[in-house]
Amino acid sequence: VWERRLTRRPLAAARLKASAGGLWRRRRRLSPAVEGGSAASDSVLAAGARQANVLEMDGSEYMVNVLSRFRMVDFPNLLKSWDILSERQLQSVDFTRNTKKDLIVQLAALCKKNGVTLTQVADLEIIYNCRYPQKRRWGTYQMFNSNGVEEATLFDFEVFRKKFKKNLKMLIRNIMVNIIEHGDAVWIRIAWGKRHSPPNQQRASFAVYYPQTPYVFMANLAAQFRMYVSQALVVATEHDMLKELDLRGHCLYSLRDIAFKRFNPALSVHHRKPLQQLNSSQDSGIVLFIVSVHIILIVIAVKVLKVEHCRAEFLRIILSEKQK
Repeated sequence: VWERRLTRRPLAAARLKASAGGLWRRRRRLSPAVEGGSAASDSVLAAGARQANVLEMDGSEYMVNVLSRFRMVDFPNLLKSWDILSERQLQSVDFTRNTKKDLIVQLAALCKKNGVTLTQVADLEIIYNCRYPQKRRWGTYQMFNSNGVEEATLFDFEVFRKKFKKNLKMLIRNIMVNIIEHGDAVWIRIAWGKRHSPPNQQRASFAVYYPQTPYVFMANLAAQFRMYVSQALVVATEHDMLKELDLRGHCLYSLRDIAFKRFNPALSVHHRKPLQQLNSSQDSGIVLFIVSVHIILIVIAVKVLKVEHCRAEFLRIILSEKQK
């Protein structure tokens, strides 16, 4: 084929030879550094390999990565909250005598046996962040309505979850969204992917939404994705816009209390107590008031009876003196 090209198209063949010669000379000039294995090229290749491993991570590998962040004392409680391993499997694991490395290997084997998925491990990472929210830096956001009135509506977790996922996946498709309800807040985890790569589990964004309030707290959210999350949140919560407040820090619960107290003092008092707890405290206050009133009446009655008794005794003494 090369000889035919030379004979049929001499000008094109000459150009091809010249370009090939230039590439060969450039390759010869670079060959000593490549053959010597420079540290820079090795580090670039290693970084690329690590990124490829992260993007192609399966459930077991990702679980090892998540479990390595745990403290030894946290394993039993967090795994029970996760509710993927059975009670019998948890009892078969010795959390006191094993080293952390052996414990993680044993738990990863159990999860692989159960067929754990990336979605389930992402839920475990949310549980870990619920336990240690100070590991991330949070920003505070407030949602508004166009009429300026915050309407009180009943919160349905399933409706919110479906609306948020649907609207976010309409805006950007290559993502993985996990939403769980923990305490009085809704925790959201979003792993972002590119056009030709799966979602990156190591750089996920987190959002914490407090139902029946206009406040959301977000961490590790890139500026390019902020618009998508804002749009999905305002649609799922039936608001019109979302605005960032000048409140940032690692202590999530302090940020929550400051936001509630500054912008709506009633929330800082009542939001941390469930409705049943508030009702029980009100009932106990009423009962205490009634008991106090009864005690006061009894004391007054005793004093009145004493006065009457003294009066009757005084009259009896006077009558006896008169008779004498």
